[in-house]
Amino acid sequence: MQYWRYGEKSEYGNLRKVLMHTPSSKALDPLTNGYYAHYLFSEPIKDKDGFIQQHKNFVNILEENGIKVVLISDLLGVDQRIENFPNLIYTRDSGTILPEGAIPLNLARHVRSGETDIEAETRRR
Repeated sequence: MQYWRYGEKSEYGNLRKVLMHTPSSKALDPLTNGYYAHYLFSEPIKDKDGFIQQHKNFVNILEENGIKVVLISDLLGVDQRIENFPNLIYTRDSGTILPEGAIPLNLARHVRSGETDIEAETRRR
């Protein structure tokens, strides 16, 4: 059986490839002030640069362990839509990957509703 390019056989097996998003400083702006709860965060981000650096460190650890990391920004380039979705860092939330392909999920919260479309676009590339 041929597996789709982002498809996995198991959620708990060896990870080979993962779709991720490293947020920009601009995308995190709403999470540093009174809007953090609107974007479903329990507290504001106090150190945007530290948040971004921790995410980049995580990407590096994955790559050092032989995992192919596909970044949304590498596939879509500079895209203003991405800046409007600080929760896009949680790429696992907006779809389920099966061997036959992806099932996009309908995220219930309005602030996350466009994430599924962005991720679907990345899977078409």
